[in-house]
Amino acid sequence: MGNQALLTQTIIAGQDAIALIGNLARDGFTFMGWSPELDLTSINDNRTFTAQWREIVISGGGWDDTATDSTTRHRQAPIPANIPTPVPNETVETPVVPEYLAPIRCPFIDVASNSWYCGYVTIVWQNSLFQGTDYRIFSPHINMTRAMFVQVLANMGGVNLSAYRMPRFNDVDTEAWYAPAIKWAARHEIIIGVGENNFAPNAPVTREQMAVMLMSFMQTKDMALPVVSEAVGFIDQSAVSSWAEEAVSFMQQTGIIIGRPGGIFDPQSTATRAEVAAIFARFLLLL
Repeated sequence: MGNQALLTQTIIAGQDAIALIGNLARDGFTFMGWSPELDLTSINDNRTFTAQWREIVISGGGWDDTATDSTTRHRQAPIPANIPTPVPNETVETPVVPEYLAPIRCPFIDVASNSWYCGYVTIVWQNSLFQGTDYRIFSPHINMTRAMFVQVLANMGGVNLSAYRMPRFNDVDTEAWYAPAIKWAARHEIIIGVGENNFAPNAPVTREQMAVMLMSFMQTKDMALPVVSEAVGFIDQSAVSSWAEEAVSFMQQTGIIIGRPGGIFDPQSTATRAEVAAIFARFLLLL
């Protein structure tokens, strides 16, 4: 077991929220999340969270997470930068802003804190939707595959995948890490194959495929999302496959999958892991 001592740190008014979300890297440990679970949108008072850690032991087979440790931090609701610091005997009203709007530091070494996707990556990571592609590596610029996308849907649904063993598609290996998630999604008609009983798990997922799978997932879970934009016709609307038209329109109206510059949707284009992290973060913030 690792060191079980509780390390405490107080976050005072006026400090960046980076003190809570950032600075989580510990040599030899993997950050596993907060206890209680950190809800980025509902923190409006002083609260205490405990960081859960697993010690990484190098063995012949690679990384082995075995031991645990905890770090307790006290968190003060963040203050926007334009709010003056209180002086003695002066009261300053402190508006509460959602945590996801505050400056943050990503837990992955290949995600810069000033990148447009850093906040999105942190949100989906803290909500256990995404994992890295390696230790502290997120690979934001590689294409999201169809298998990766389905796995994130399963993570979002909190699915117990132990009951989903034998895949139904010819090209999904029983021992593949994504096999249970694909079996689950197929059983609940969230996904369909690409023909000849194949799924193409390692093919990049397209934007219209993402829209359809997300909408199917919502219907399976009886989710309702608010409409935040009026329906618009994209310049390349005719390029959207007929089976994806309804889903593409709905995702645009909810603001989850938005168009690209020039008024296009680009339905057959692929998406990077950073772009898909943004999609799922927007999804979370609408729930």
